[in-house]
Amino acid sequence: MIKGRTRWYARIGWNWLTFRRGTRPRRIARRWVLQSARYTLARPTLRLPARAVVRQAPLIERHLRQLVNPRSVPIELGRRGREVKTLLDAALAKRAAKSH
Repeated sequence: MIKGRTRWYARIGWNWLTFRRGTRPRRIARRWVLQSARYTLARPTLRLPARAVVRQAPLIERHLRQLVNPRSVPIELGRRGREVKTLLDAALAKRAAKSH
């Protein structure tokens, strides 16, 4: 029983430290980042200095832009994602051709 609890606490602790995808810590961190971004963007006196700091790290800037406005950064798809997108585009084109 103690081994199981120790393992559980270790796993939960590791999730909190690493912000693994799909875990509660990651969702909480995401919510905090979104609230902070909205707060900062709503205040011009904070917006300019914050942008200057974020621009020093392009990767972080990209992640923040994608988090705040998901359509602002193009999504890079893997091989299977590109295949699915091609099939969806073809189906949409076929539907559009049928309706005309």
